[in-house]
Parts: sequence; C-alpha cells; structure tokens
Amino acid sequence: MKNTALIYSFNTKKTGKIAAQIKEHFGPDNLDELNAEEITEEEFLNRDRFILGVPTWFDGELPNYWDEFVPALEDLNLIGKKVALFGLGDQKGYPENFLDGVGIMGEILESAGATLVDLHPPGVMRSNRPGLGGRIAFAALPSITRIRVP
Repeated sequence: MKNTALIYSFNTKKTGKIAAQIKEHFGPDNLDELNAEEITEEEFLNRDRFILGVPTWFDGELPNYWDEFVPALEDLNLIGKKVALFGLGDQKGYPENFLDGVGIMGEILESAGATLVDLHPPGVMRSNRPGLGGRIAFAALPSITRIRVP
C-alpha cells in the first residue's frame, strides 16, 4: 500500500481522464488508485495523502457515491492528512455552482481536520463556495503547494 491515494469514480469518463493524467505525472508506483464508489474509512485512516476527484453534479451537488460517504468522513479524525481536490463541472450551464462539489468536499474534509493543498496553475477556474474563499482549484502539476487566493 502506498501512502498517497488517487480516489475517483472508476465509472466516470471525464474525471477518469484527468485522474489518468495525474497518475501519469506522479507515476503508477507512487499512487494507489481507489474507486470512490467502494471507498472505506479504513483506506482514509491508513494513508496520509489523497488526491480526490470530485465532479459537481446538477446545480452544485456532490455525486451520489461521495454524498453517501460524507457521514463516514464527518466522523473521521483527519488531522495530519493532506488532501488535494480536483473536479469538473458545467461552467456554462451552471455558472453559479461551477465546482461547488469540490468546495463542498473541501469544507467537509477541513471540518474533519484534513489540510487542503492546492494544485494550482495560473488562470484556473475556482470554486465559488464562500467558506473556502476560492482556494480550491483543479490542476495536475509537478509540485503541490498551498495557495490562498483572496
């Protein structure tokens, strides 16, 4: 078992494509790929670093598989865990909720004690969730840095 897990739904096409790029960048020997639809609390507790694929569905909702795991996440002690989030959404159809799924997940993880890290390229679209202050963005870059955007 590797210390970093790349977690996304194996049934998604677009999120899966981005996850494949992330895996290629980090190298397959450095990440465990886990299906978000089958994730367990134990898998979160046994690792220190995570990259989560969290698309936004409809008008700012988490996908069912993440939404169903939220109660378990809320009960976990994630202090010392570092989490990077990436997500996809419909910017044109739902501009007011674009990337809200990422923001929702970020709020849940921070409440459980996790430290969010931002994989940030210039000019990327950001979550509009007020609690996160636009700190969450999608990217797959060589370095993981925490960047707070006012």
